[in-house]
Amino acid sequence: ATLSFDWVFGDHSLDSGDSGWIKARFGNSAGMNYLGSQDGGTNDDATPEIIYDNNPNDHSGSESIDVSAYITGAGTYYLELGGKVRDWENNEWLEAEFDNVNLVIEG
Repeated sequence: ATLSFDWVFGDHSLDSGDSGWIKARFGNSAGMNYLGSQDGGTNDDATPEIIYDNNPNDHSGSESIDVSAYITGAGTYYLELGGKVRDWENNEWLEAEFDNVNLVIEG
């Protein structure tokens, strides 16, 4: 099973050190799994991410992730997509956009 999506990380006046993330999780009621990799670096958190930037700039990309290991049988599965900012002040924010989300299951 392959999950694919496009994403945009839009910096809106975030300062160096404010740190921003795009996160994704996939799973079911028994447990959710963070997707991506653990990028590390100053102020990074302990869970994998799609992208992390400690000196936020605009980024965009496409992901194609094998989620077969997280599909354990028939049932309902969930996908969570979002953005996160470590520190911000007035008139600073992170824009997280997602599009073209697909789950392809071949068997």
